[in-house]
Amino acid sequence: MPKLSNVHTERIFENELCDHLATHGWTVRTHLQNATGYSRELALFPDDLLVFVKETQGKRLPNPSFQ
Repeated sequence: MPKLSNVHTERIFENELCDHLATHGWTVRTHLQNATGYSRELALFPDDLLVFVKETQGKRLPNPSFQ
């Protein structure tokens, strides 16, 4: 548990978010030099986004190339 004095800092939020994601099956990549496939322009991992969209919206996608 974070100290009460720094509970509202961005770093605490990021750490707790990453911890939560990691415990729920996500791969947490914290260093961009180790994060191949990361798009700074989009601020995300496009491959991860496509997998998520296919898994959650696959039947609704109009373009067959996504499936």
